[in-house]
Amino acid sequence: GGTGATSGPSSTPEEPGQRQLTVSLAFQCTGTGAEQLLDALDGTGVKALFLFRPEALAGNESAIRRAVGSGHAIGLSVGGGSARKALEEAEAGSAWLEDYLRLRPHIVYLEEESGETRQAMAQAGWACWSGSLDARDDGRSQSVQRSALLRELEGEQGLVRILLDDSETVLAMLPQTISQMRGEGYSFHLTVETDL
Repeated sequence: GGTGATSGPSSTPEEPGQRQLTVSLAFQCTGTGAEQLLDALDGTGVKALFLFRPEALAGNESAIRRAVGSGHAIGLSVGGGSARKALEEAEAGSAWLEDYLRLRPHIVYLEEESGETRQAMAQAGWACWSGSLDARDDGRSQSVQRSALLRELEGEQGLVRILLDDSETVLAMLPQTISQMRGEGYSFHLTVETDL
């Protein structure tokens, strides 16, 4: 007969104020801040996805090499507008990375996403990344943006993908933001194409 009680290992209760939240960071590198992002991330142990526009790859070759060597992931950020244009941009970026760095990316961020474009990219073998939260520089101070991002994370659970950029504001807020996320008990996850 059963008493309704169960025996066996019990789960450890969460500490008060801590949630089960995993954060995945992606940086849209549109300027010259990729090297500084790598400097900021080096001390944290956090690995991230770096998204580059195809036309910016040559100017960021050393940062891309360093990112890959440090265990970060590389993807492409394409403007698109149409499925054909997005695919052309992604293939051009992929060809450059393969020719110069022997790297074949499979992750693409669609700046102007439509269902048709996403479907065409997926059919062509691309894993389309999209963020849950957009934390790119919006013109406010770094302390205001950091506080806003942390407030947005308060109600989240599971995996949250955060899109940031390589702006001076994001660079300034990154170390303290990561420290505060760790203080809240958040874990970090590197997005790879099998996640998408």
